[in-house]
Amino acid sequence: MDARPVSAPAERRGAGGGILSGHGGSPARTAAAVADGEVPALGGPAAELVDRLASGARVLGWSEGVHLRREYLVARNAVLRHLIGHHRVAAVAAESHFGRSRAADAYILGAGPDEPPRAAVGGVWSWARSAALADNRALLRLLRRHNAGRAPAERVRFYGLEMYGSGTVEPAHGGPAFEGPAGPDDTRHAEWLGRRLAEHRAAGGDHRDLAGRDAAQYATLCEVARRHPEGLILLFEQVEHLDRRVPHALGARLARGGLGACRTVGAVWRDGDPSVAYPLGRYRDLSRHLAERAATGGPGLLAAPGGTSLLDLRPWRTARPPAQGGRAPGAGEPPLDAVFADAASAFDAVLYAPSLTPAARIAPS
Repeated sequence: MDARPVSAPAERRGAGGGILSGHGGSPARTAAAVADGEVPALGGPAAELVDRLASGARVLGWSEGVHLRREYLVARNAVLRHLIGHHRVAAVAAESHFGRSRAADAYILGAGPDEPPRAAVGGVWSWARSAALADNRALLRLLRRHNAGRAPAERVRFYGLEMYGSGTVEPAHGGPAFEGPAGPDDTRHAEWLGRRLAEHRAAGGDHRDLAGRDAAQYATLCEVARRHPEGLILLFEQVEHLDRRVPHALGARLARGGLGACRTVGAVWRDGDPSVAYPLGRYRDLSRHLAERAATGGPGLLAAPGGTSLLDLRPWRTARPPAQGGRAPGAGEPPLDAVFADAASAFDAVLYAPSLTPAARIAPS
């Protein structure tokens, strides 16, 4: 959903980072320690978990808990860097306006100067015209370097999935359908999205209507899969869109298997973080459980970039009482835990951010 945080106090930058995993490894640097334009490496057990999630998957859904937070963007970039170095990635798809995303795609294919234009950076996340984010610029630079010199079939592409953008860019509001080159397939799909958006608005719908919005996102993701029949699609969304338990959400649609195997990573933040106005809601118990595990050094919590940590939830899918459709845990399996078992019904793993800081914006030139 449209989860936009309020500004975090400056003194909170870098707090609470460096979670040590139960499998060893070094503390990850906090987001504040990651330089502008840097894409940190993903290593150790966290990289091994990402490899297991990506192996055999057609779609890997990766979440941010709330928008405009540096910790989630740094972790996303590190995961993408790892995936393009170790797996065949066909495309990155995101919660952004389809038309505006074509400028981002053109840039990573080599169009224009080396410095990403604001239109390209804004195409990575289009919900606010002013939200040209430094970490989104770093993502584009990473993909442009990766694509340079590669055959067209081996290049990673970028697609926004949304029929919605800010009002200034929606065709229904008089804005341009595209920012960037538009081929016949792009034009055809943008026209279809425009018609769908007009019908959605005419029926009284808005961006909070997840069923209508995610239906359009899923249709666009199917179009991306049609264009790129081989390789992994990395999908970046706010967490509720990828929750398999939410009726009509993108995650619930993907769970039906129409695009092949899909694995998803949820994202939560620390309960009580004063910088976040958006409620944790159904994720509050999970957040508290993760905070307790981090504080006590519980097993399985893996250090990840930006001061975040990862937990594989899949072991809890069977560690439930028989009355709940599971079985008692065997040797080497996790103990019964209703909160983690519930989360495992929604996601394959979860990313936890104990502290959040505002994403850095690119100053107007």
